[in-house]
Amino acid sequence: MAALEAEDPEAFHLWVFSDAHVATDKAVSDAIRNGMEFIPPAGYPESLANALRQSEFGSELGGPPFRWDIALDLGDNAGLWDLPDDRQGTEVVRQFGALKQHRREQIYPVAGNHDASPGDAESSRGKPANWWFRKWIDPLSENPDFSGVEAARRPYAFSHDE
Repeated sequence: MAALEAEDPEAFHLWVFSDAHVATDKAVSDAIRNGMEFIPPAGYPESLANALRQSEFGSELGGPPFRWDIALDLGDNAGLWDLPDDRQGTEVVRQFGALKQHRREQIYPVAGNHDASPGDAESSRGKPANWWFRKWIDPLSENPDFSGVEAARRPYAFSHDE
């Protein structure tokens, strides 16, 4: 394989990822650990955290880290078959905490179908539209106490007024 050319230090690097399905991976792993047979032995997946760690430090299997300036998260951070709840939200935020070389605000999210909170659902009564995504993923930094997202720390600001 030919040697890679020197990288342009001015180049902008966009990483696009999606479908972490954080709660699904953890639920399946829990089920396997509690009696379902699975060969080879299952790990304890942290689908989002593992991807973030690998992007910054490489993989235990030898994959290299890679440069990214911002990331576009195309959604489906939640992933159970039911509507997302606060437990899934706290787990997603915990896994975003795996970032060491980047800020959470360098990730720009778009809601996926699993991230939706239909207004007519029992768990959504009395809450704003798409409350789960807005509370835990928080693209506009409406809920920094829950999400940890601070709008002023975004490298490229945006707002719902634009």
